[in-house]
Order: sequence, then structure tokens, then C-alpha cells
Amino acid sequence: MSQSSLLARAQTLLQRPLTSLEQFILISSWQGLRYGQMAVTSGYGEEYMKQVGARLWAALSEKAGTPITKKNLRLLLTDAEILPARSDQVGAELGGNLGPTGPLAATAPIPRPALDYPSGPLGVDSALYINRPPLEETAYGEIGRCGCLLCIKAPRRFGKTSLLLRLIAQAQNEGYRPCRIDLQEADGQAFDSIDLLLRWFSCRMARELGLDLKVDQVWDLELGSKVNCGLCLEQALAQADSPLLLTINALEQVFPHEAVARDFLSMLRFWHERSKDDGIWQRLRLVLVYATDAYVALDFEASPFNVGHSLHLPPFTLEQFLELGRRYHLAGLDDPSQRPTLDLLYRLIAGHPFWASLSFYTLTQEGQSLSEILKTATTTESIFRPHLQAMFAQLRHNPAALAAWQQVIEGQGVKLHAIDALRLESLGLIRLKGDLAYPLCELYRRFYVNQMPSPVPSGALHG
Repeated sequence: MSQSSLLARAQTLLQRPLTSLEQFILISSWQGLRYGQMAVTSGYGEEYMKQVGARLWAALSEKAGTPITKKNLRLLLTDAEILPARSDQVGAELGGNLGPTGPLAATAPIPRPALDYPSGPLGVDSALYINRPPLEETAYGEIGRCGCLLCIKAPRRFGKTSLLLRLIAQAQNEGYRPCRIDLQEADGQAFDSIDLLLRWFSCRMARELGLDLKVDQVWDLELGSKVNCGLCLEQALAQADSPLLLTINALEQVFPHEAVARDFLSMLRFWHERSKDDGIWQRLRLVLVYATDAYVALDFEASPFNVGHSLHLPPFTLEQFLELGRRYHLAGLDDPSQRPTLDLLYRLIAGHPFWASLSFYTLTQEGQSLSEILKTATTTESIFRPHLQAMFAQLRHNPAALAAWQQVIEGQGVKLHAIDALRLESLGLIRLKGDLAYPLCELYRRFYVNQMPSPVPSGALHG
């Protein structure tokens, strides 16, 4: 049976088109490939491939009225078509020769599935995740310690949440209870006061852990918000003997609210100190994730950032950048004639993980050439344009931050007011080296100058 007949029969049964990944799994299964082999070829994780495959077989079985599995695909055919087929015939029809040993079929030219457009964190089974040694091993080691406080800092779209997902998976493998809190989920009014924020935080924590806790009923106004929130956490710690991994993502959301930030951050510092030697509090493992630490001034003794282990996610090295290209199955990576052009792209984006993924996705999935990407990088046809315009659009609502950004792109290292540094670093536009701010990558400077010129608003700069 031909590849097209196999796909047509499946789509007729399901009464819908197959996704590119379903097509890939169906053809590969017909060829006798294992999920592990498919994962190597496709760039998807093996467990994810199994999940998609299981859903596909279940859907086909339901429509066919008979069990269809990876091993009995000939049930997709009519009775007349259920005939023994030699492996060499099947392999030839699908564009390759299975050969006598089966596993060698991995070398057959199976069409690779279309990879998802780069967006959001990478799942724990994704083959596109690039390790940045020794960060991952350091992080895994830290969460294994009693009284852990791990701080993870990186610009937007640098892989913070992808790393966090791997930490959570590692913790679950060790029997920990994960509790994920993301401050991006909180409504804006939650930051109006520390009481509102900690009530929201406690409710979210109770829901995440399945606690039978009615926050409004246990909240004692005489004790204060920080004590009440701590008591809620104490109940969570007492729920089981296993360690509790409490992760707080997008911590920078609280920084612009100075009074609230001081109370919230000092509370986290206090929790960490209690976890050192206070009974059930030793079960606490605390992970803070944020895009900037250009926050409001805190007393040294009240800050959680100077007592925990800090990890700053760096941009990709050139080798890590090229390895990502290999995971996207980009041809010509080892061709010496291609290296100068790849080096130009790497320098333009300064090893930024998201821009690297977007570039390789465009090269392998949309057919655009590397020279075209570079030629149009700062024009209206740039593949980066929608994302960059969205970033810069946020500046237009903040004249002071816009003026500060224009200072940065016109200078060679600029000292900024703390609140402007916070805003620009939170957006992922700058990197701070000491007290001086620089564009995070040359792409930002060139694109803004070419596409989004704007006069500095009069009197916008902080004095």
C-alpha cells in the first residue's frame, strides 16, 4: 500500500485531516520504527510521541469499530487489501528500503513532522531544549538541599520557564510536592496592597495543593497578612512528610509596587530563614524566577536575593546555537562555507534562545534562506518584526522608559534611573553590566532605529 493510500484511509476513517505529526507517526509505525527512533528523527520527545500515538490509535479504533494499534495497522485496509506485504516493497513505496534488520529503517527519508511555531516554554520531553552547563545540574542539586532558596534570573524568552519545568519534573521524580505560583496570573488590583496580594497568593497555593482551606475564614486581621500567609504555608508543609517545592514565577510583577514589594520580598526571606532549622519548615524548597532584579531598594537584611543561590541564564554560546540548529535538522551546519553567515546571525541576536529558535524554525519549516533572514532582519519583512513591535509598543505607553531606551541605543553604556532599568530589563530590551545599560542585542538597536523612530518626549527623563 502506498503512503498516500495509508494516509487517505486514516483520514477517511477519522473524517478530518491528520496533523503533520500524526502523519509522521502513522508512516513511521507502518515502517516498523519504534517511538525512540521517531523521536530522534523528528525532534519531539519520545514520551510526547507516545501520547500522540496513543490518541491516534484510540481515535482510529473508535471509528473503525475494531482495535487498531501500532502493530496491526493493516486493519486500516479493506479485507481485499489485508495481504502479506514484504518489507522491501513497503520500504520502496515509502521512499526507502527497510532492509533486513528493521532498525535501519530510521535512515529512510521519512517526511519530518512540522515542528510547532516557537511559543511558550518547552515541555520536559522536547528535543529542542538546549542545556547550558553547569546551570541545570547546579539547579537540580540545589533543590535537593534543606532550606533551598534558588533564584533564577534571565531576560524574557530566555528559557526560564523551560528550566523551571525540568526542575519540577526532577522534584516530582524525587517524591517532592510541587506548588507553582505565577504572579502573571494575578489581577492588577492584587498588587494594590500586601493584604490583597497575600490573600490571592494563599488561595492560589491552597488550590494548587488541593488543601481544604477557606482563606477568608482563617484570615485573622489582628495577626497581619504576612503571618496569615505563613500559617497557610505551614498547613501545606504539614500536609505530608515529603518536601514542598514552592516556585514563584514572574516575581518582577511585584517590583513596581514599592511598599508591596518590600513586604512580599521580606516575607520570602523570612520563610527561607525558617526553613533552615524550624521543624516542618525544613520541608520547604523555594525557587524564585524573574526577568530583572533592578527592583526597589531593600534593606540588605530583608532581601531574599542575597541569601539564596542565584543562577543567571546566559545567552547561547555559538556551539549551543549550532546544536539547536541540528535539533531543527538544519542542513549545512557543518559546511565551512555556511559558517560566516551563521556567525552573522549569531552576533546579530547575541545568542538569544528565542530568536535562534525562530530563525531555525523559519529556515526549516517555511523555506526562507539564511541570507533572506539577515537581509530583512530590520525591515518591514523581518521575521522578528511582530515580536519586536509588540515589545516596543509597550514603551509608547511609558514616556520615561521610552526616553531611557533611546538613551541606551544612542550611547555606549548608560546609567539609568532604577525604575527605568527595571522596566527595560523586564521587557528584555537591555542587559545591565554594573550600573550601565546596553541593548540586549544588536538586532534591537538596528530594528528600532530603522522601523520605530520616535522623538524623546520633553521632560520625560527622570531627574
